[in-house]
Amino acid sequence: MAVVLLSFFGVSGSEDGDLGALTPNSLRSVLFVSQFLGFLIPGLLLLQLWGLHRDQLFESSSHNWIPGVVVLSYFVSLPLFTWAYSYNMSLSVPDWWPFAVEAVPEEIFQLLAQEGPWALLANLTVIGLLPAVAEELVFRGLLQPQIQKLVRSHIVGIIITALFFSLIHLDFQGIFPRWILGLILGFAFYYSRSLLWPILIHFIHNGGQVLISYFYGDFIEIESEPLEVSWSIWPLLSGLGVLGIILLLHRKALK
Repeated sequence: MAVVLLSFFGVSGSEDGDLGALTPNSLRSVLFVSQFLGFLIPGLLLLQLWGLHRDQLFESSSHNWIPGVVVLSYFVSLPLFTWAYSYNMSLSVPDWWPFAVEAVPEEIFQLLAQEGPWALLANLTVIGLLPAVAEELVFRGLLQPQIQKLVRSHIVGIIITALFFSLIHLDFQGIFPRWILGLILGFAFYYSRSLLWPILIHFIHNGGQVLISYFYGDFIEIESEPLEVSWSIWPLLSGLGVLGIILLLHRKALK
C-alpha cells in the first residue's frame, strides 16, 4: 500500500523521482495514511459489519507454552527467511510485473538513515508498530478465518492468506520471504488464538530492521540488483525446525 502511494507521489519507481519530492516527515505521513486508511480503518469497519467482537481476536491459549513457541518459530525461521530474500533478489523483475520498483525504495533508506531518538521512535511507530497492528487485524484476524472456512482447510487457508499478504505489498523482490513471514504469522494466530502474538512477531520483524538500520547504517545500503545465491545447511535446518514446531503445535496445541 505504501509503495502504491509513493508511486502516486512520483518518488518511487520513476526515473525522475527523487527524495526532494517528500520530506522525511511527509514520507512518514504517507506511510501512516497508507496503513491507517488502507488497513486499520477498513479492518475495524469489517469487524463491526461481520459482528465480530474484539475479544474473539484475543482469546487465551489453552496451553501456556504456545505463545513462547510461536514467537520462537519466527527466530528459527530467520536463516530460511534470509536465504529466501537472497534468492528472490537474485531474480530479475519480469516485464509483466506491473510494479517494477526497487525492493525497498530509496526514500525508505533515507528515512531509516535519519539520526536522533525522535526519528527512531517515529520510525518504530510508523514502520514497526502500526503495520503490525493494522495488517495483522486485516490478514490474520479477518481474512484468514474466512478463507479457511471457504476452502475448508486450516492449513490451505493459512497458505493462501500468506500469499495474499505477500502480493499486496507489490514487491516482486520480496514475494518469497514475505510469504514465509506470512506463514509464520498465520500459524502463530491459528495456534495461539490471539492476534497479540502475530502482532508481536510482525513488530519484531519490522522494528528489528529499523533498529539495525539505525545502529548499523551500512545495513541499509543495499543495491536492488540481482544477487548471487547459494544453498547451505542452515536454511534447510531452519525450514525443518519451523516444520517441526508446526507439527508439535498441531499434535498438542489443539487437544
